[in-house]
Amino acid sequence: MMVHFDVHGRRDFSKEVGNDDSDLDLGLGAIRSVDSELATELAQVLYNEIQPVLGNKFTVNTMPQLQGCCQNPGRMTLTQQSVGYGMLGVQLEFSMRLRRWLNENKSARHRLAHAMARAADTILEATLPKE
Repeated sequence: MMVHFDVHGRRDFSKEVGNDDSDLDLGLGAIRSVDSELATELAQVLYNEIQPVLGNKFTVNTMPQLQGCCQNPGRMTLTQQSVGYGMLGVQLEFSMRLRRWLNENKSARHRLAHAMARAADTILEATLPKE
């Protein structure tokens, strides 16, 4: 099994736009559509690893509007396709202010990448059959 992170940029929060008041949205709708319990567990693991890297300056949203799961027949997001092939597909939506901060902060980029890898390892370890 593999974890697929589908990384996107999104607008900063705006009441006019109507997007989520957060900086990093964890879209787990594709996984949630086949295994709600696994999606909830993965969201918590990702949150626990990523939020400390971002500190209190940025907000991670585990239940955003955009979930990486298209409801239109005949269309599938990349995360839905990943899940269809037996992967764990996660859509990550980064706000513009978070992307700017990461662009200026090499150390934070590295810590975030390591946090994502640790989360993937943790969830894979928990879901793979024991030998």
